[in-house]
Amino acid sequence: MKILRATGRRQHFVSRTRNRFAERRKHLANYTPWRKLDVRLIRGEMLRIREMEYADAARTVGNPTWRIVLIHLLPNCLPPLIVQATLAMGFALLTMASLSFIGLGIQPPQSEWGVMTAEGASEIVTGEWWLFLFPGLAIMITVLAFNLVGDGLRDFLDPRMRGVR
Repeated sequence: MKILRATGRRQHFVSRTRNRFAERRKHLANYTPWRKLDVRLIRGEMLRIREMEYADAARTVGNPTWRIVLIHLLPNCLPPLIVQATLAMGFALLTMASLSFIGLGIQPPQSEWGVMTAEGASEIVTGEWWLFLFPGLAIMITVLAFNLVGDGLRDFLDPRMRGVR
């Protein structure tokens, strides 16, 4: 009798543990496509940069591998990643606004730029063009601001651009 109880408890524990892992995998699946792109970007930059002359010079001097990676290679890999992250923010904003525009995003009691443009689009015929224009301009200016901030951060943080300013 005790053996059956222990087996039932184990089965309950195993099924509960499997459910936890399934939930974690489900949440991780949402982030996987963006992370793969970031990892590919960093890997490609690392492969390109490790063949540069200053990396060879650091190896020749006798620096350990961790120092070469952290001091010489990683600072040169971050600017493209920062630009990619800011472009992803703009893309996420456009995706959210477009889904709300077609009715799949935030619902009308809450305000969102996609919902505002959808409501304003129906009012263009009556001559109230500003209901459509200003939310659209807000989306455009915000996405442009994210892109310009990304370019500015890349120019500021890129070690190759230090002498160009």
